[in-house]
Amino acid sequence: MRDECERVNGILRQLPDRNHHSPTEVGKAFGEVARRYLEGVSYPAQREHLVAEARTRGAHQVVVDSLLMIPEREHPGADTVLVELIELE
Repeated sequence: MRDECERVNGILRQLPDRNHHSPTEVGKAFGEVARRYLEGVSYPAQREHLVAEARTRGAHQVVVDSLLMIPEREHPGADTVLVELIELE
């Protein structure tokens, strides 16, 4: 439970400084943060490739940790990865 709380706090610290009026808006805002590290990745891509690319691009550990939680399979594009990240939250 503590690890999950720390992960959520880490996500919240990465969000843009603006008002978020629902959990859906928070999820979308985190998706925007994660998208910065996934732009230019060659798709389809396996989860491990996405994690490696995010690390190479300087992603905050909470982004990397969240990518590690998506299913281990081939992902067709950034939008599908972002949907999976949002669903984790």
